Amino acid sequence: MGRLVDRELTRPWQSDTLVNVYSTTKGVAAIAFATLIDDDLIDYDAPATRYWPELRAARDGLTVGQLLSHQGGVCGLRETVTVADLYDWPLMIERISTEEPHWEPGTAAGYHAVLWGFLPGELIRRVAGETLGQRLRERIATPLGADFHLGLPASEHHRVADLIGP
Repeated sequence: MGRLVDRELTRPWQSDTLVNVYSTTKGVAAIAFATLIDDDLIDYDAPATRYWPELRAARDGLTVGQLLSHQGGVCGLRETVTVADLYDWPLMIERISTEEPHWEPGTAAGYHAVLWGFLPGELIRRVAGETLGQRLRERIATPLGADFHLGLPASEHHRVADLIGP
């Protein structure tokens, strides 16, 4: 049973089957983000507001590095977030931008489980004019021949294994 990829238990695992890697995406996204440093487009030690002026959590000097290391205090939103909201980039950026931090930014750390990807993603969009997925594909995945996606094209959905719980 472990070699099948669908709930109906009819499709066998293939060498090109794709799986959701959940929070390990953060490490890959951080590597893609680091290419901005290589390109001199962003500085980890600069105030995050240099690149994202309306980010309330960064108004008192929070650096890009602190923001990306879970120190920004925007580990969650106080108002309910729906799954549909998570697919609405402008809405989420507006909500993250105006969210009061849950602690004084830079003084503590707290895991930004769901919202973290929006932080490097929005910084990449602002300084490089591309999505996190585009940057990952063009600078990391394609040159390495890695079949890794952030924002999977619809044409590839048939390759994804279903999430099947115990």
